[in-house]
Amino acid sequence: MSDAEKYMIRWRGQESGPFAIDEIRERLESLEIGVWHEVHHEGKWKAVEAFLRLMDGGGNAAGTSSKASGALPPLPNEEGGRPVGKTSRMPSRRFRLLYAFLGLTVGPLGIHNFYAFRWKIALVQLGFTIGVYAASKPLLLPYIWCWLEVIIVWQDANKRGMI
Repeated sequence: MSDAEKYMIRWRGQESGPFAIDEIRERLESLEIGVWHEVHHEGKWKAVEAFLRLMDGGGNAAGTSSKASGALPPLPNEEGGRPVGKTSRMPSRRFRLLYAFLGLTVGPLGIHNFYAFRWKIALVQLGFTIGVYAASKPLLLPYIWCWLEVIIVWQDANKRGMI
């Protein structure tokens, strides 16, 4: 496959591009596009994920294949190249508003951090709150901690921005 091959990307009827395969991979990695965006290839629109799988090992129309770095791992529950049931490469993104609500209401228990997959911080926060409560001290300090987190934290544990 030549470096000159460029492909159009479509999302909800809006086309952009053209992009080389490496540019498509970079945009996918940086979350500018998702696996369900479509790429125009061989006269058809294909999901980015299916397109990259085809380019990584399925071969193109000429029968050649491209084994580029950054290949997608195989999906679970896949039969004959078609996904079975609901499959996803990454867990869904966290919602910022729900994170803030949990932090402002039950924040000292660390539930907002459990929600954002920040397990270690959540456990430390829960232990700290239990310790403060056991020492018969006012719970003001744990609330200040979680309120500051609500203001400062905008990413989950996977370093993906919350929406």
